[in-house]
Amino acid sequence: MKTKVYIASPYILPDPCVNTHIAMNVANELLNEGYLPFCPHLFHYQNIYYPRPEKDWLEIDKEWLKVCDVVLRIEGYSSGADAEVALAKKLGIPVVRTMKELEAYKEDTLSRTKISYNQNKNKVDKRVVNKK
Repeated sequence: MKTKVYIASPYILPDPCVNTHIAMNVANELLNEGYLPFCPHLFHYQNIYYPRPEKDWLEIDKEWLKVCDVVLRIEGYSSGADAEVALAKKLGIPVVRTMKELEAYKEDTLSRTKISYNQNKNKVDKRVVNKK
């Protein structure tokens, strides 16, 4: 199962187009590394053709954040990205700030999944043995 990564990054300052490009580069790097990125900056283009109030986009972003496994906070001032980080922490979703931290998160998650799988497998094996 691939790790779903929410990209929390500056959008408005200093320039929405430049920030969207940066976020898209990060999303592409995540794709290349086998992650499933969610890049809310892509709504920048949706909003050009189909404008909506900012609160609508923030609500959509919030709902996607809730289903991601981890948040990757890209450096730079952003009250919006800071709010996303705060929400993630409130929901118990890990927040990382570098690709190295993200890889460590992924490795830790994989090792916990393997341990859990092996523990559950042993429980199943014991039940089968006990039936004999």
